Amino acid sequence: MSDPDKLLTGLREAAGTTIFNGWQIDENKKRAIMAGVTVRSQKEGLRRRLIAGAAAAIVLVAALTFSLPQARAGLQQVLAQAALWVKNNTSLPIYLPAGWPPADKSDQDQVTPEPTLNYYFETTATKNGYNINIYALNKPVPINQANKLQVPLSESQYVGSISGYRRAESKLQEPVWDQSKLTRARELDLGHGITAYDLDQVEVFWEKDGWRYWVVGPDAKAYAQKIVAATAGAEPIPRASGGWVKVVAGNHTTTYVGWNQGDYQYELTYRGADIARALDVARSATLWRENQQ
Repeated sequence: MSDPDKLLTGLREAAGTTIFNGWQIDENKKRAIMAGVTVRSQKEGLRRRLIAGAAAAIVLVAALTFSLPQARAGLQQVLAQAALWVKNNTSLPIYLPAGWPPADKSDQDQVTPEPTLNYYFETTATKNGYNINIYALNKPVPINQANKLQVPLSESQYVGSISGYRRAESKLQEPVWDQSKLTRARELDLGHGITAYDLDQVEVFWEKDGWRYWVVGPDAKAYAQKIVAATAGAEPIPRASGGWVKVVAGNHTTTYVGWNQGDYQYELTYRGADIARALDVARSATLWRENQQ
């Protein structure tokens, strides 16, 4: 492969990484792409192809620079609308994440400036709790109006949820294990000073500083190590008075991050195998106020 071809390949990879990360454009990558335009070639034909390729990459990055923040802003607006619906049906303090990452790789890999991923919210609320389910669709649908869909919602469209309850009335399922389970399990060193319990290589659990961690399913040890790496030196949710992190691994790997906040319990559910990102989304959750719309 010629040097210009290598450079163009690198440019495409840089642009692809920018799309995959989704949250923000890496300015260093952008500058590197722009610098690629200045690469000189002794052959005029190769130089033209190189400049054209670099220019295309710059256009792509510029388009994403404007489209991705707009997509996040749109999501925030709909989240606020969902929160307002919940507020009108419960007196609980409402916590919302700062955003939600792309839920579908096909959307992350797109090269068009217009986002194709829409989020649909189903909300329920009572005096003791609320729940906001989030689905990824290929067209916008108003909150709580699934009847406008031509086909029912499917499991593959579910990307997560945020729930809150009064602790005395909580429906959230904290991980628990009794002495008999501890007796049957063997100790497992996860690094970072963490000793967990491994039950039949499909269930790993441990407790530290008021937090309980539980992984079940294939590759339980690997997922447990990801949790340890993502929480090394810090609690999963700052300022929370304890909580839990559960991972159910499989075809639809799901992470549950729950925490205690005074008289209330909250849980963020994230569909996906990226444990660090699931924790980042949960950590971004803050108390929502109506004037934030």
